[in-house]
Amino acid sequence: MTNDRVKWLDTAKGIGILLVIFGHLQSNFAHEYLYSFLMPLFFFIAGQTNGNLDNVDATLYLKKQVTHLMYPYYVWGVLLLLFWIVFDRNEGNICENVFGLITGFGGSRYMAWGVMFWFLPSLLASKIVYFLVHKYFNSIKLLILLIVVAIGFTLGHYSIWLPYSVHASLVLVLFYHLGYKYKRKIAFNKIGYLIVFGFLWFLIASLNGRITTYLGMYGNPLLFILGAMLGVICFISLSQLLQKVEFFNEIGKNSLVIFMIHLRAITLVKALQLYWFEIPIQNSLWHSIVYTAFAILISLPVSKIINKRFPWMVRYKRIKNVH
Repeated sequence: MTNDRVKWLDTAKGIGILLVIFGHLQSNFAHEYLYSFLMPLFFFIAGQTNGNLDNVDATLYLKKQVTHLMYPYYVWGVLLLLFWIVFDRNEGNICENVFGLITGFGGSRYMAWGVMFWFLPSLLASKIVYFLVHKYFNSIKLLILLIVVAIGFTLGHYSIWLPYSVHASLVLVLFYHLGYKYKRKIAFNKIGYLIVFGFLWFLIASLNGRITTYLGMYGNPLLFILGAMLGVICFISLSQLLQKVEFFNEIGKNSLVIFMIHLRAITLVKALQLYWFEIPIQNSLWHSIVYTAFAILISLPVSKIINKRFPWMVRYKRIKNVH
C-alpha cells in the first residue's frame, strides 16, 4: 500500500461502504443491481492501492497480506461471533457459525454473526493468486488469469464452494488485475461519463439479473464481467466528481472498521427503536436510508476511536519494505 492517499479512491471506498450498508437492508435491490459491481469495485480498488509487485520477496509479501487481512478477520470475527451467540442467535446453529468463521464460508447460514466477512479471506486469496501469476507467469499473465477466471465461473455454475470463498476469488481476481494494471491512470471526472456508463451499466445489470457473489451466482459470465466493468467505471466517475467531499473521504479512510461493525450498529438502532421507543421495525426504502445514516453516525466515530486508541484491534505489527 503506497503511503500517499488518492482522494477519489477514499471517496470510492466511502460511497461503496454506504452502498454495502444499504444493500444489507434492501436485499432484493442489492442482489439485482448493487452486487453487479460492488465486489468487483472493491477488488479493483485493492489492485489500485497495491504497490509494485516486481522484485518483491514472496515470503514477506505473503506474510504481510495474511496478517493485514486475516488478523482483523479473526479478531473481529471472534468478537462478533460471541456477540451473536449472546444477543442475536435466534435459530442459528452455533457449530455452523464457528465452522464459517474458521473456513471463511459466506452467507447467513455460516456467518450470521457477520455475513459480509467472507470478503476479507476472499480478497486475500485473490491477492495471493495474482501475486503468484505475476511473479512466475508474467509473460503469459493475461492468459493464465483468463483460465483462472473460467475456473471460477465453472465452480460457481456447479455450486462448488471452497474455503475462504476462493471460488469467488478466482473470478474477482480479474478486477484486481485491472485495478493493478491501470493504477492511477484513470480519469473519468466528467458528468457525461457518469450518465453514459451509468445507463449502460443499468441496462446490462437489468438483463443479467440476480447476483450473489459468495455463492458463485453471476448470471451470464460475459454479462457479469461487462456489467461489473461498466459499473466500476461509472463509480470511478462519481467518485472523481465527489472527491472533494470530505465526509465521503473520512468514511473511506475508516472503511475497514465500518465494514466490520455496521451490522451491529444497525442492530443497536433497531433495538432502541423497538424496545426503547416502541416503534415497529419497517424495511421500506426510506427506513433503509435512515438506518444507513445512523449506522454511519455510530460506526465512524467508533472507528476513529479504535484506530487511535486501540490499533491492535485492526492491525498487527507492521512489516516494512514490502508492498
